[in-house]
Amino acid sequence: MAQFVVPALRLTGKAGKVKIATFNGTPFVLDYIQQGLVDIDIGESLDWIAYATIDGHLRDLCGLKSPAALNVPLYIFDKTNAKDAGTPASFDTGYGDSYKSGFRKLWGLE
Repeated sequence: MAQFVVPALRLTGKAGKVKIATFNGTPFVLDYIQQGLVDIDIGESLDWIAYATIDGHLRDLCGLKSPAALNVPLYIFDKTNAKDAGTPASFDTGYGDSYKSGFRKLWGLE
């Protein structure tokens, strides 16, 4: 909803006076952080979620115990690290990628 909040704050003269915090790691919002229009965003890697979901489903298919939760971490983007998502920001950037080799090792592929 930041796409509607930012212009509304500009129109009402409240830009810079009202803090904006969001969730999802949406690239345009991460760009807003880089521009100083949004303060923080709590993001999650969709790719990491996909790996964890596939892991759970494959465990189910194999008759193994599946984790009760995906255990995918959240990442707080702010003005100090929003550029880690790229400029312009893109999906699944800024979270690192060690989970890929971790899952590959877990699955016996490395």
